[in-house]
Amino acid sequence: MVDTEHTQNEFPPAAAEALRKGNKIEAIKIVREAWNIDLKEAKEAVEAYQGEPPPMPQVIRQHKTKSTLGWIWWFLLAIVLLLVVRKLEGMG
Repeated sequence: MVDTEHTQNEFPPAAAEALRKGNKIEAIKIVREAWNIDLKEAKEAVEAYQGEPPPMPQVIRQHKTKSTLGWIWWFLLAIVLLLVVRKLEGMG
């Protein structure tokens, strides 16, 4: 049986990062070593963690990153368009 207290409060950050990258096996290895538990328990802990919604600060941080990247993309597009317009004006 998985100790849900560990799963909710002390999930190893390296295991969370491995899951974020899509590497469940690596996450299981990390949890197994960090908590000194057997393979089955580590697998259950990782799966329990995956079933939980991400903490709100993480969701907010992801949203800010996406909106910042969107802003940068539009800014770069505007610069490119400005350069194209200047180049066309110079040709005419």
